[in-house]
Amino acid sequence: MLGFTCLTFLVVRVPVAYMQPGGQDEACYAVPGMMVLRNGVASLPHVPARNAESVYYRADQALYSEPPLTFYLQAVLFAVLPDQYGTARVVSILAGIGMLLMLFLFAKQLGITTAAALWGVALLSCSRWLYFAALMLSLIHI
Repeated sequence: MLGFTCLTFLVVRVPVAYMQPGGQDEACYAVPGMMVLRNGVASLPHVPARNAESVYYRADQALYSEPPLTFYLQAVLFAVLPDQYGTARVVSILAGIGMLLMLFLFAKQLGITTAAALWGVALLSCSRWLYFAALMLSLIHI
């Protein structure tokens, strides 16, 4: 049942992730993965900020504003999948699946019945909260 919930989550979310245009600040979260693939350093070449108080200070050389694991995982995906927002979002989708699995394990650790844990995971997988977190690049970071 847990596998079915996660598979349903993927079947519903992946097409949307690949078809939805970039929004919010996704241009700042999709590009670093591509740059890691090209030169090994997470950077934003289109943001040459020189204001020392900016979070994007010298981001065109190296990006230090976010945890880098997300960008390195994106680079692996960009090596085999098309260069588009959907590919970059796959890391967020996988993090969403990980969140569902961790919720199930956490519920079981608390002594909650398997049926109740599965219902909790299924309801979370349908929630608006997880929908945006697992579909947008700027919300879930590893």
